Amino acid sequence: MLRVLEVWPNALPSWVSQQLAERGNDVQSVIAYMSTIKYPKASPVKPKARRRSINYESKADIDGRPPQTDGYRERTFSEMSNRFPNLPQRVLKKIIKENNGWFTPSYRAMQKVAEEKNPKTNQYIVRRLGAHRSYRELSFCLPDQAFDLELAILVDKENGKKSILDRLLDIKNAKEMAKKEAESVSLSLSSSSLSSSVATNHVDHSVAAATAVDDDGKEYSCPVCYDDYTKPFMTPCSKNHDMCGFCLKQQVVTIVGDHDRKKACDMKCFADPNCTGTYSEHYLQRAVPPNMLKKLEEMRQSVVSIFILLVLCNLFL
Repeated sequence: MLRVLEVWPNALPSWVSQQLAERGNDVQSVIAYMSTIKYPKASPVKPKARRRSINYESKADIDGRPPQTDGYRERTFSEMSNRFPNLPQRVLKKIIKENNGWFTPSYRAMQKVAEEKNPKTNQYIVRRLGAHRSYRELSFCLPDQAFDLELAILVDKENGKKSILDRLLDIKNAKEMAKKEAESVSLSLSSSSLSSSVATNHVDHSVAAATAVDDDGKEYSCPVCYDDYTKPFMTPCSKNHDMCGFCLKQQVVTIVGDHDRKKACDMKCFADPNCTGTYSEHYLQRAVPPNMLKKLEEMRQSVVSIFILLVLCNLFL
């Protein structure tokens, strides 16, 4: 049949197979017969339509956007509560309702509301709670793949992930700005009759600034999730083993959820199992939510209390 389809590629395969069976698999006879008739043709394969990109920033119902489910709504409220643990729940519910229940526009609107201040008193318009709410673990919520995808896209944007073209344009713009700055510095120095050596130093400083921008644009791979991030979004241990801040946050959430006091006290490097380095409080505060850090510190304090109690017992026994 393949030899027949090589001559008549648009023929219907089932009809060709039937003709070969009737003619005792005589390929030449079938080919000659098909040249004299209008043989049935196979329906052309329709090319797959290109997948449209969804604008998750919009609060309107857009074609191609999956409908909201109970899991989506539950995960939306839980994630908003985790990201704004010191703001009243009534404000969160109001913002979510105003944005028709969609997570990304609700989060953007909540960011603006949380930063608004009274110009007269310079105080936040939305009052802060006296204590942070407890962390709501998403694994306990109903699953929803559409929300997980939307959250992953938002996290990528927050972590500064860009396309290759955007990164190249950023580097190009940084070089052009550094070049203009160097030219303006050299012109101002020449007009003020300063020495050429001073002008050269300023120009070299501007070129060095351009090189630093290039270095900042370099991406590093996280050894845990294997995603690429720029240097400011990586969290190194004391032995300079980098991992992304999102993975460090997930590791702390797991430690708190498992009540693993040993790991809470050690906080050894998660990027390399053989590394003995630890994470400083600076990087923990930058990557981990405050309510998670509070629980982590409580676990550490409980270990210290137990140790002191054991020491006292040994002294008096």
